[in-house]
Amino acid sequence: MKYIRGCKIDRLGIADDFYEAYIKCLKTNNDNPYVVVPAFVNGLFSCELYLKSILNTNNKGHNLKELFDLLDKRKQKELEDVECDERYTLELLLNGIGNGFEVWRYCFEDEHKDFEEKYPFEYTNYFLKTYLPVLKRMAQKYYNETKWYSKINVIVVGGDHMREISIYEIKSTFVMGSSNDLIELYKKLNIDKSTLDEITRDFNKDKINYKEEYYKAKHNYLVNLYLYNYLIIKKYFEDAVLNDFDIYPDYTKVKMKKDGWMFPHSLINSRISSYSPNESPEEVYIRYFDTYFDKLFNFDIGQLDSRVNRYYKQAINCYKNTNYYSCVVSLFPIIESYHQAINNFDKDEFYRVTQNLDKVSNKIKNVNQPFVSKINYYVKLVDQFNDLAKNHYFNNSTKRMNEPKIINRNRIMHGLFSREVSKEDCLQLFCVISNLVDIKELIDANDKMQKIKIELEELEISKNS
Repeated sequence: MKYIRGCKIDRLGIADDFYEAYIKCLKTNNDNPYVVVPAFVNGLFSCELYLKSILNTNNKGHNLKELFDLLDKRKQKELEDVECDERYTLELLLNGIGNGFEVWRYCFEDEHKDFEEKYPFEYTNYFLKTYLPVLKRMAQKYYNETKWYSKINVIVVGGDHMREISIYEIKSTFVMGSSNDLIELYKKLNIDKSTLDEITRDFNKDKINYKEEYYKAKHNYLVNLYLYNYLIIKKYFEDAVLNDFDIYPDYTKVKMKKDGWMFPHSLINSRISSYSPNESPEEVYIRYFDTYFDKLFNFDIGQLDSRVNRYYKQAINCYKNTNYYSCVVSLFPIIESYHQAINNFDKDEFYRVTQNLDKVSNKIKNVNQPFVSKINYYVKLVDQFNDLAKNHYFNNSTKRMNEPKIINRNRIMHGLFSREVSKEDCLQLFCVISNLVDIKELIDANDKMQKIKIELEELEISKNS
């Protein structure tokens, strides 16, 4: 963006400013009434600048119809395909208010004319509400393209050129576990998905003219998607490298694991200690988990609007309100449901965690690791969960005496629990869920890579057929 004395002088930036002015003119309350003419003038001028940004032209004219006619057929069709009221076709609107910027700007000079005839309020209002946001998006999309093409002096015949999705280049980094490429590629994939959807729609309508563009875009998008999932796996295993070498064993964690604790991924290579002689190592960790609870455990499970995610948020609220019994009663079904999701279990029969432990073990062992030397951290992590699930959490414990230290689902659900449910019990289950989330992401990334390989092969066959 170019500035001079604090003001934008970039065409697209100025267009955005006029768009914002149009929006502000539409906001109305007791102190700021709706102002029609300034809204229309700002909105129409914004449309003009967006069209000029798409065209990459400094044409001096204001007529929107004339600017629209200069667009290539593909961009015209993009506007023509916008869903609209049958009474207001794009052609009708452009013919009616093409020179609206000048007309509305000087409407006070000709007050004796039939107002609706010369100043079509209905057409102008509908055009701006329907097409101005579309022009804004198109300008943002195509403006960078036109700037890029102008830099390398490419002459585009008729203004039409192939839309492209580039293959992401990994940046050099010497920090193990860096997320920079993951973040950048995630952003790129979201942008490229919109481009691919657009190209796919055109290809489905005209498979001859859009064939090359579609297959190249689809191929590169899948390559980037494959790379993204590979980077997820790489990040997990880079984080686990040091943990796999027991040069300086963490005996506190070893003991706590025997007492039912799994540790969140953020503590994979970290140790927490206290200088207080009156605080045990376990008490230090409990205090840490409680202090940084939101950072460690307040994440989403699955889709934002999914039932399991809503129940998880309810469990979090129970914990924060010290309703620990309600919290663990909520968390056990979530653990069962999430374990079922890891296994992609969709049969009609009843799902039991203890009968499906080996399936997750096999999945994690089959993940393609990025290093020659095998890292066993996640295999051990699944083994730890399996042991807790089989011998503690889901063990068929029905005897009333000898209440176990590690919380048990059956005793909770059947009213056999003979001690108070504690903060410690809740935090142990939150730690379990945080690890299941990591295990699922790792397994899912590996599965997606295999599916993308097959999809690329099928795409090549389809292209050559």
